[in-house]
Amino acid sequence: PPSAASQDAPRRKRSGRPRALTHAAILDAAEIMVRANGSGSLTMRSLGLRLGVQAPTLYTYFQNLDDVENAVVERIVRGIPLPSPQRPEPLAEQVVETFLALCDLQRHSPRCLEAAPGSMTWKWNVRVSNRLVETYRAMGASRERAVLVQRTLSGIALQSASDASFNAPPEVIAARRRLIAAMPAAEAGELQRLHADPPLVLEPNEAGLREILRQMIALLLPGAGRSA
Repeated sequence: PPSAASQDAPRRKRSGRPRALTHAAILDAAEIMVRANGSGSLTMRSLGLRLGVQAPTLYTYFQNLDDVENAVVERIVRGIPLPSPQRPEPLAEQVVETFLALCDLQRHSPRCLEAAPGSMTWKWNVRVSNRLVETYRAMGASRERAVLVQRTLSGIALQSASDASFNAPPEVIAARRRLIAAMPAAEAGELQRLHADPPLVLEPNEAGLREILRQMIALLLPGAGRSA
């Protein structure tokens, strides 16, 4: 019979599925990896290493890597509103909200939407672009104009999200304005002048970016503000 000491000794955990490993815990770890380094960093092996388990263990919870990535992408983009004619807000305002949400995601997780062609993240990017192009068509744009609008607004949003001056200290912004003001007019040009006055372009905070997007939509899609 076992001794009293052996009865009081802590029991060893049985081998098999770690108790702490759950479906949600796997997705938590995968989301951290994707947000930090993009979906290209996500493999069953790298995910297993992060969780402290062998890669085959993960197949108990997910059928394959695509299932993991798809679930993570759905988690990450859940809060991004996509335009819909069924919503009461004007389509132009819905487009602005979509880009603001994408910019916010890009600023906080700059690599999370990077993806290889054919991956789940890539397919989501394509789906969003298609939805936006369809929205521009519903706002009266031709197919060619809709593609132009999407490329233009995406470029503005991407630049704003990646611009190091987004959170530049006031002294840095002031120094840039002084340098621009001191440049000869022929060198500064109209675009550089806009960086000094108004500060809308140089300081693309949410309010500034919202106004830029509204102006570009009004320019590229005349009458869009009246679209519902």
